[in-house]
Amino acid sequence: MKKNQIDEIEKLITKYAEIRIEFEEAKEKYKDYLAGNDNYIGIIGEYWAKRFLEQIQEEKISAIEKDDGERDLSSEWTDFQVANELISVKAITEENNSKESGYIKYPKNKQDDKVYSAIIIKLNQKLYPEQLLYVKNLDKSLKNRDEKFMRDYIKNWKNDKLCFKYYDSGFDTKFDKIYFYDKDLSKFKN
Repeated sequence: MKKNQIDEIEKLITKYAEIRIEFEEAKEKYKDYLAGNDNYIGIIGEYWAKRFLEQIQEEKISAIEKDDGERDLSSEWTDFQVANELISVKAITEENNSKESGYIKYPKNKQDDKVYSAIIIKLNQKLYPEQLLYVKNLDKSLKNRDEKFMRDYIKNWKNDKLCFKYYDSGFDTKFDKIYFYDKDLSKFKN
């Protein structure tokens, strides 16, 4: 490898390390918006999800916390709760070649009085949302879907976990709540 290539790579590594340190400091400062995930893409995805929820919800949006008031990172399902709705957030970046979300595990101790929903966000190279899919009430939304739909858009629902596929082809998933982020207006539009 040439010296200029090594220099370029090491410069990027240093830059990334500096940003991570700044990001960690910001996580402490802005706990309500930058918290709850163990990876930076996930944290950024949750940030955009909370911004989205603030735009469309009247009710209080809360992160799931443990008894000591800290964010519950061990929660297998929930990133946010709005009234009786528990919401799992997954972010997908352009670098993700599979165009698939991480797995959402079916809740082990599912409560009948709760609605389980998902927000899937496609982030561009600058980590701003391009498209956001809001599937309110997964059980109802996925019930009685045909085999082709399940194969084309969702994986492993029958194995107690699901994974959304996010294609670049206009994202025609036959879900009715797809939002686009308007950077000029700083808001999501349906």
